[in-house]
Amino acid sequence: MEINEICQALPIIKTQKVEWSDNRNGNLSHPKYSDEVLNWINQFGTLNIADKDYIDNIEQIKQKNVSELTRDETLTRLTAIIRGERFCEGILAKAIESGKLEELCVHLHKITSAEPFKTRILLSDLLKNNGIKPEDVVMIRHVLSREHCKQCYQNGFIKEYTQIQGKNKTMLKNSKYWMVFIGTTGTNAKLYCVYKFKGFSPVSEHKMPTGFPCPEMYSEDANLYELEETDLFSDLKDGLIIDWGTSTQSWYQSATKNKPIVSIHNNNKIPFKGYENAIYSFDELQEIVNDMGMGAYEEHYNALSKVKGVYLIVDTTDGKQYVGSAYGDNGILGRWAIYANSHHGGNKKMIELLKKHPERYKSFRFTILKIFSDGAKDIEVIDSEKLYKQKLGTIEHGLNDN
Repeated sequence: MEINEICQALPIIKTQKVEWSDNRNGNLSHPKYSDEVLNWINQFGTLNIADKDYIDNIEQIKQKNVSELTRDETLTRLTAIIRGERFCEGILAKAIESGKLEELCVHLHKITSAEPFKTRILLSDLLKNNGIKPEDVVMIRHVLSREHCKQCYQNGFIKEYTQIQGKNKTMLKNSKYWMVFIGTTGTNAKLYCVYKFKGFSPVSEHKMPTGFPCPEMYSEDANLYELEETDLFSDLKDGLIIDWGTSTQSWYQSATKNKPIVSIHNNNKIPFKGYENAIYSFDELQEIVNDMGMGAYEEHYNALSKVKGVYLIVDTTDGKQYVGSAYGDNGILGRWAIYANSHHGGNKKMIELLKKHPERYKSFRFTILKIFSDGAKDIEVIDSEKLYKQKLGTIEHGLNDN
């Protein structure tokens, strides 16, 4: 059966009162579960849906409401209740009497029945087909929205960034391989590298590599996990994309989790041939922005984010032009990213154009008129922008409004 069907085979336990044995002759009382509950516990085990890594995973979702849980996270909560009963009698009883168990069971049925069946190739399948046991692998998803991660990625220190982790990470310590991904758009993630775990020791400042951009990380109360880069799936770097799922707060998970492979594509790089030859359609620009320097346009992403400049946008439908300047964070790419996301960049005439023709942005072409070094003053870039507006007449005959 497909995993959702298996989950739906688990009965729903209704909220009910649980009796306890009498405390006689000095014996401790204990909950007396009904046959319905005992059968439910047995069935949960035989369906093989328990989360083996629930101790690590439960910490990452403990602040979530039941309605926010994914299927796997719901199974983590259920596993924690059942396993918790072994160490402290009454945990299950409390969950039954409070209605929490019924709520989790109902939610599990709801989300698994709502997910349409579709053919999927899972990351765990890929591992098995290449002779690697999924249970030996921990998946890690980094996001570039975190400043430390972004700085380390841009300076080539993702391995070192990954090595510094908390001391109580059982799953990390028990995994033979660490499969590191970088989050991209939505819940997708691209493969960065597969490392072999070699051991760990406390973090100390003398272990910090030269040039590491976030030295404060080496002052943390954490472990330094020794990782060795491998050639495993090196041909799929940046080309293997998986769907991490909605549980993105769970930034490390066992590879036994069902992570669908979104795509495996050719990751050959498109060379950057100089700023004077940089010409992009809107679709190409959006790909550069969305890939965040990890896809085919990596060289373009890096080059465009390093310089200030004056740029030109041409509406290829009627030839009208817009001249703009970029002198803020991430250079020209930082400004162009606003167009990729908003389609109009906040420009008055473009906004008016797209109100009449909503799909017109697809005809925009982006080029560079002049670049400036990092040391150039903002006023130099602005003055150059004004000059190009005069030369090309983009206020009188184009898309500039001033």
